Amino acid sequence: HDLGMALLHQRKFDEAVKYLSEALRRMPDGLSIQYNAVNMHHSLGQALLYTGKSKQAFVHLSEAVRLDPSNAEAHYSLALALAEQRDLDQALRHYSEAVRLKPRVDTSPTLHYLLAMNYGEARQFRQAALFAQKALDLARAAGDQKLAQEIKKWLDIYKQLSRSPQ
Repeated sequence: HDLGMALLHQRKFDEAVKYLSEALRRMPDGLSIQYNAVNMHHSLGQALLYTGKSKQAFVHLSEAVRLDPSNAEAHYSLALALAEQRDLDQALRHYSEAVRLKPRVDTSPTLHYLLAMNYGEARQFRQAALFAQKALDLARAAGDQKLAQEIKKWLDIYKQLSRSPQ
């Protein structure tokens, strides 16, 4: 698991997926807290998310949440996977639970951007604008100007659409 986490932090996501998948497959039922199934499934789910495999990530992140329903980070990552799959209701459910469990877990501009896009597709432009604003604030705080610029474009569109009759 340590090597898998190191690979994640080094942004070597494909290698992390391979290593964590094999480690999880070989993992015995009873391991120490550091190497528990929740952490393994969560780490593998994150690695899969970073490689654009949200459906596979969903499987592992769902398992992490099932094994530990009070794991805010797992709920938050699962919300991201669900938002990528355009499952707005379930994404919001897991996002809300993550923030309820640990408010400071809410740091991903990408999650808020995806939620904004989901609301936009549902033609709920006021909600889309709210999530886009939060995404913009988080992107700016992270210093990600490219993402902030993209979000700002959509925020302006959502604000305009929320003011026009529908």
